[in-house]
Amino acid sequence: MESRGTLSRLDEPSAAAGGAARPVGWWAARIAGWGLLAACVLLVVVGLLAGERTATYDDLRRDVASGEVEHVTVSPGFSGEFRGRATVDVYWRTATGWRVAKVAEQHPQRQSTRVGDLPVVYDVGEDLRSVNGAVQVERRPHWRDRSSDVGLLGCRLPAWCGWVLMSVWLGALMLVIGGPPPWRATRWAWFWLVVLAAPVGVVAFALVGGPSGLLPPAPGRRPGLRGGVGLLLAIIVGSAIGTVGT
Repeated sequence: MESRGTLSRLDEPSAAAGGAARPVGWWAARIAGWGLLAACVLLVVVGLLAGERTATYDDLRRDVASGEVEHVTVSPGFSGEFRGRATVDVYWRTATGWRVAKVAEQHPQRQSTRVGDLPVVYDVGEDLRSVNGAVQVERRPHWRDRSSDVGLLGCRLPAWCGWVLMSVWLGALMLVIGGPPPWRATRWAWFWLVVLAAPVGVVAFALVGGPSGLLPPAPGRRPGLRGGVGLLLAIIVGSAIGTVGT
């Protein structure tokens, strides 16, 4: 019985705009909608300040050569007496946030110039200073260990952001199913977008789907997006998100 009730709510038409009477739970939906937006803004800020995007060592060399990057951290940091080959993480910060790349250090350097997909250098510091002598290279044994981090659109975020992401997704899903009739699309359309095209679908729902009250549609305008079209759009957007995240 309960599943049939849920399906019937998803089949409800979305709300027309404007001057209709406020549905039951209007204020609760507004508070939840603004909570979703606040959580999304928090994730964006964390991504800019502490998130890491995967880059290549060639990207780092170009940034160093251009003078955009003046300080680089290598972890783990091996001493000059190290002999052998090891893969290290190289961190640097650009105007758009942190970047991290992997490179193989080989002491002493042999004939090989790549190990799999990784470039091989004798010493990261010496190699980067050959590009720009002013760059500072710091070595730290254990720095920014992100083994438990979560990925979002190609960016690694601190582990606690995973709980925020799950809360935002569940909150949006509950609003789609049990909240007031949404704007611009049926519940089924928003359901597919939130489930298959997160986080883009979640942000779109919070902004223009009605929970936050932002950007209301024109009075009397009927929903433009039905369940089948919403499913197709969600698949396309979800595929694009998967491509960006790889």
